[in-house]
Amino acid sequence: MTRSLPYYKEVCVDTLEDAIQAELNGADQIELCSRLDLDGLTPSQELMEQAFSKVKIPIKPMLRLRGGDFVYTRQEKDAMLNALEILKQFDCKSIVFGALTMDGHIDQTFLKEITTLIGNHVLCFHKAIDYSTNILESCSVLSTFERVTEILSSGGAQTARGGVDTLIEMKKNIRPDQKLIAAGKIRPENVSELHNLLNLEYYHGKKIINY
Repeated sequence: MTRSLPYYKEVCVDTLEDAIQAELNGADQIELCSRLDLDGLTPSQELMEQAFSKVKIPIKPMLRLRGGDFVYTRQEKDAMLNALEILKQFDCKSIVFGALTMDGHIDQTFLKEITTLIGNHVLCFHKAIDYSTNILESCSVLSTFERVTEILSSGGAQTARGGVDTLIEMKKNIRPDQKLIAAGKIRPENVSELHNLLNLEYYHGKKIINY
């Protein structure tokens, strides 16, 4: 029987107040966004400065400039590269990003642009992977990118619980040093059950802790 490892709780927030409260209420790290109603966009430079000055736990900012799908035009990509220059100024745990091609594969060309310009930072490839044509194939692709150190996923399901079987398979398709972070309606009352099934290091959610 595999011994369960300790796990860490990552909370996504879009205000300074929620970032501070998350830390006070037991979050181990935060994903910092704007517009969680759009599933998270890039935070403003002002919010970044405030959060990094007030919060001691690791911070992961989102790099995403609009809601909707994860297929980007060249103009949108250039805007994201400009936004990346601002995010790079901060001591981020990782920068959260994801992009797909029109046919549902990882946009490797754009990902290479990002990783070339990211400097000493690393990436968390976000839940765009859940919308890819083949999640396990996408994991294998991401395993070839050294700067992609984390992958956030619900296993292609609406909830992490529903995607458990795929998440287990995903663990086998990434590098040993990459961290798979489970997401999707994870709350205080179900995170322990999920951990018993998945034995991951990180679990992510808007409501993974009590406020």
